[in-house]
Amino acid sequence: MKLNHKKAPSFPTAIWMMGAAMFWGSSSSFAANETVNVWLTNPSSNTYLAQQANIDFSPDSGNSYNPLTISVDESRKYQQIVGFGAALSDSSAYVINRYLSSSAKTALFNNLFSTTQGIGLSFMRLPMGATDLSASGNYSYDDMPAGQTDPNLANFSIAHDTSYIIPELQQMLGINPNIKIVATPWSPPAWMKTSGSMIGGSLIPSYYRAYSNYFTKFIQSYQNYGIPIQYLAVQNEPLFSPSGYPGMILPATSSAPTTTASEAYFIGNYLGPTLAANNVNTQILGYDHNWDQPNYPQALYADSTASPYISGTAWHCYGGVVSAQTDLHNQYPNKDQFITECSGGTWQANNTEIMHGELDTLIINGLRNWARGVNFWNLALDTNNGPTNGGCTTCRGVVTVNQNTGAVTYNLDYYILGQASKFVKQGAYRIGSNSFGNGSIENVALQNPDGSKVLIAYNSSGASLTFKVMWGAESFSYTLPANAGVTFTWPGTPSSGLVLGAVDLPQAVPGDTVQLAGSGFGASQGTSKVYFGSVAAAVTDWSNGLITVSVPSGITGTVNVTVNVNGQTSNSAPFATEHALPRTSWVATASSSSSTDVPANTLDGNINTRWSSGAAQKNGQSFIVNMGSVQTVNEISMDSGPSTGDYAKSYTIYVSQNGKSWTNVASGSAISSPEIVTFPTQNSQYIKVMQTGSTGDWWSIAEFNAYSD
Repeated sequence: MKLNHKKAPSFPTAIWMMGAAMFWGSSSSFAANETVNVWLTNPSSNTYLAQQANIDFSPDSGNSYNPLTISVDESRKYQQIVGFGAALSDSSAYVINRYLSSSAKTALFNNLFSTTQGIGLSFMRLPMGATDLSASGNYSYDDMPAGQTDPNLANFSIAHDTSYIIPELQQMLGINPNIKIVATPWSPPAWMKTSGSMIGGSLIPSYYRAYSNYFTKFIQSYQNYGIPIQYLAVQNEPLFSPSGYPGMILPATSSAPTTTASEAYFIGNYLGPTLAANNVNTQILGYDHNWDQPNYPQALYADSTASPYISGTAWHCYGGVVSAQTDLHNQYPNKDQFITECSGGTWQANNTEIMHGELDTLIINGLRNWARGVNFWNLALDTNNGPTNGGCTTCRGVVTVNQNTGAVTYNLDYYILGQASKFVKQGAYRIGSNSFGNGSIENVALQNPDGSKVLIAYNSSGASLTFKVMWGAESFSYTLPANAGVTFTWPGTPSSGLVLGAVDLPQAVPGDTVQLAGSGFGASQGTSKVYFGSVAAAVTDWSNGLITVSVPSGITGTVNVTVNVNGQTSNSAPFATEHALPRTSWVATASSSSSTDVPANTLDGNINTRWSSGAAQKNGQSFIVNMGSVQTVNEISMDSGPSTGDYAKSYTIYVSQNGKSWTNVASGSAISSPEIVTFPTQNSQYIKVMQTGSTGDWWSIAEFNAYSD
């Protein structure tokens, strides 16, 4: 349901010290008015990862109803977390080394990596050679004069990295020995490529063996300096060949892999076996590119030779939507998901865009969509967003180092990372919680190895919202300002008791799927039932704190929802049925369509037919429905059906009585389909959906519906 930066100060040492001794408390106590620590980032009030007044849980009878009730269910566990961090690009390491004194560098690294004094970053990306953010220009670990080759790697050396990259990694590991590293090249050495350059071209298949040995030597060389490489990706952004900095196209598969290189053939026949033969246990991640091309990792996993060597997928954020991770997880549940690159930059117009793009999309929805780790792009850059190397000139570092004064600015990105990394310990598990989607309170819950709980929430609406957090039979309420993020932490074991906290869709149409949040439901349904009035609902998922049901047919008006567990009935929550407006006289039009996927398909009742834009989504595309007469409407749904990923990524909803004067009633960004949008009740004949974003995916709607109370 959809309910309708300034320079950040350096983090005060006193704040880090405050609460350090009391933060975790005992993890073995049972819930009895447990104390909750609260840490807030609210850019509009210049509040950055600041500890707020504690809150106490109290018994919840279910009588203080709030439809925004988050139920934290630690009986349900998902993926285990590796950590959060950023990339130590050559430019990042360079500005830290060149412009900071030894004491300033130590202070910075403590703020970044210490689990007691700082935000405890524990997942770092390490480029293998030059990128577009390189102070050293283009370089690899086996550069040769033009026209010469080195298939035996006699010239291999990581000497470049020994001046500042390796010493900085050693210092980081000295502060936080649990840091895990994922290494990725932007390009092989130039002599291995068809272009004879680190820019452009592709891998020459006759160098498969040399390149697999190149990776092996890199890992072994770093290990000799006490720096283990836990993860490895074969190629940064293999579907993009930049014209100004290192990169290359490397398709997932090839019909002739001995003449046209492919990632699957290289991993399955060379890299995987070579690492195994050398007793290198570094895990290989496939793909390392955007969410909009899930067919690439699918092709890797479909390759029976390559798949056994690939432990998971590396994703970037610059195209598509984060739910692609869940789609792939559902197909390959034994493969891991990681977000290995996403940069903040000057294209983010304000703090709202930064918070939404990073805390909401990357941290909260990244984890809710199975990410085990989240990596921002550059750890540090100078005030010119560099040094650059023919690529991004607008990327922002997690911190900015002034090349003239050595002053360090901790950007909003730092505090966003800290809302997760300071509190979510390596080895934590994501646990059950219900979220309310874009335009409302979004959240993710985790349980640390010591049993303590972490709940990260973000208000993606335009106004302050008060929500309730239920844990067992206890709860607390909190009011979160618009565009603010908060992290709650507490120890203990939840108390028991049958309580229905809320129904996530307090009004819906029969057949809609809704979630019930509460406690004491039991680990499995058994003979337990959910009732809408006196009508039992079909259950699709059941856990101790969350139940998913389908709204039964045959109910009208407002009814009470209850849960019956072993003969005991919970308190009730109100639920109002909505009605789908009849579509018999409706006419749909669109700003563009493919030749066969016409707008009328959205109104035919067949989920397997669709309207499609026939082109990539871009700002200004529109889809309009004329309902034939003025009607009362307060909700629409857009279902893209089998067209996975083709839903509108960013949109604004307008209504009109005459098709000429339009009123803006809602806007949002979808993360899945169907997209349900509610807004204040309107009298309208026309409904227009305007695309406000852009992505490589087409825009498709299989079924469009509108509803009223």
